[in-house]
Order: sequence, then C-alpha cells, then structure tokens
Amino acid sequence: MKILILSAIKKKLLLKLFYNESKKYNFKIIVADSNLTQNNINFGKKYCEIILKSPQYGIKYIKWLSKIVIKYNIKLVIPTNSKEIFYTEKLRNIIKKKTGGFLTGVPINIATIVNDKKKLFNFLKKNKIETPQVYSLKNNIDNYKKIVIKKRFGQASKGLKIIRNINKKNKNISRKIYDKNNIIQEYLQGDEYGLDILNNFKRKYEGVLVRKKILMKNGETKIAKIIKPEKFTNLSKKISKIIKHVGPIDVDVIRLKNKNYVIDINPRFGGGYSLSHKAGANIPGFLVSLIKRKKSLKQKFLKQNFGKIYKQ
Repeated sequence: MKILILSAIKKKLLLKLFYNESKKYNFKIIVADSNLTQNNINFGKKYCEIILKSPQYGIKYIKWLSKIVIKYNIKLVIPTNSKEIFYTEKLRNIIKKKTGGFLTGVPINIATIVNDKKKLFNFLKKNKIETPQVYSLKNNIDNYKKIVIKKRFGQASKGLKIIRNINKKNKNISRKIYDKNNIIQEYLQGDEYGLDILNNFKRKYEGVLVRKKILMKNGETKIAKIIKPEKFTNLSKKISKIIKHVGPIDVDVIRLKNKNYVIDINPRFGGGYSLSHKAGANIPGFLVSLIKRKKSLKQKFLKQNFGKIYKQ
C-alpha cells in the first residue's frame, strides 16, 4: 500500500511519524513538494520511497496529481497545507473511483470558511459555538483595554498583534487596525489548548486529542500537557458535525470560566500533533487501520498518557 503526503518535505516530525508507522503496518510513503532543495531531498530519502517535485497550484497541479494517484495506485492522500485542499478536494471522487483510495481534508466550501477568519467567526456564531468577538468599524474599540489584530487570511500567528490601552495609542495605529486584510478581535486571557478532532472516512466523529499549551514558538506548540478530553468532547462532536472533515483537523481553543472559545480551525495535521503521538496516540496507524481492516480501532490508537508533559 502507498500513501502520498503532499507539501511535506519540510514537515520533518510528521514524516518521521509516518515512517515509523510504515514499518509496523507495511505501507510505503511518497512525498510530493514544489520546493525541493538538496537538503530537503537528502532528508526525505531517509523516510520516503519516492520524492516527487509537484507543480505550483493551479490546473496543472490538479492534472499532475490525478496522474500520480493513478500511476502509483495511491490508497491515501494527505494534504498538509491548507491552501492545497482547494485543489485536492476536486480529486476526491477520482481517487475513490480509480484506486479505491481515500483523501483527508474538508469540503471546499468549508475550506473557504476556515481559511478566512472573518467568515469563520460568522460561521461559528451561526452554529452557536463560542468564539472571541470580532469588531467592525462601527464598534467603539476605544472602550476596550486590549484587542487582538490578526491577518484575516494569516497562518501560524503571522502578523498577530496584541494592542493594550488602545485609546492611548497614537493615531498611526488606526492604519493597522482598519486595514481590510486584518480583523480586530476581542482579547481573551485564558488557558490555551490544541485539539486534534478525528473523523473517519465517512466523516463521522471518532475522538479528540487534547493538549494544554505551555510553550509556543512561531505559531507551533513546543511544550504541552496531555489532557483528558471530557471537557472538550461536546464541542469536538459539534465541530466534527459541521466541518464534515475526513481524518484530523487542528483546532485552537481558549478555555475561560468553564467555556471553550474556538480561535482557529486548521483543516490538516496540526504542528502539535507529534506531542500527542509521543503520549501514545497514533492517527497515522488509525488511518491505515481503517483502510486495511475497514473498521475503527479508536480505543487502541487514541489511548494516551494523560497528565504528562511532552516537548518537541
């Protein structure tokens, strides 16, 4: 069996995890990426059977990916970049028909929502899920001691700024606040958590992995504590139902006064997943097991050492 992991040549931790599982469950890894430096290739050779250079996103990319899936008889395609899901989703039926394989990800209409923080806010509010308030020009933001400015289409916390005592700032701050590419969001000071919400190939909920964030760097969780999921189960089931994803999605949450506020939804493996894997969880093994055995073994693959702290 062959698995194709897209845009993954720099995702060293994820590749290592899949490689370790490939020896247990007898599958081969093919990696495709548009940015193949010699260092990346040398690294990839340790963990992949084949390394392919993919074209830039567009019509050529869709045609190229379709040929690759058929040529190598791919049974599982895993996008790791939120942008490429807009292209991979167009091939979901082709993959199933030509190879009997599967694709992780979310429907294109959902990808459009979760990649736009303003649309995500409206979507979560519509579905009665708690999320920090987003302010418009009509709001008098001078009344708030702290606000958060985010890139509307940003990733990995790029461009994020926390503004304190905004009414005391100079007038130039307005240029940053009122930029149409930014959103202005309520600042919430609570405990931060990362959730990996797992669905099966029929888009049905299987479980959730929960990490309490201790140290963050460049938008990635570096140190976290493994938490029992009970306080996040209802939220996770609701998100699973409305997102309708296949495989894992990465959800950022702030817990404050016994309420869970959703900050972000990333339709892919999250950067903090490797910490849950160290704690005993095994999503790669779970996905392969679903393909081979056609049944869920979530009790085996989602078991973890709760209460322990891990770092990467």
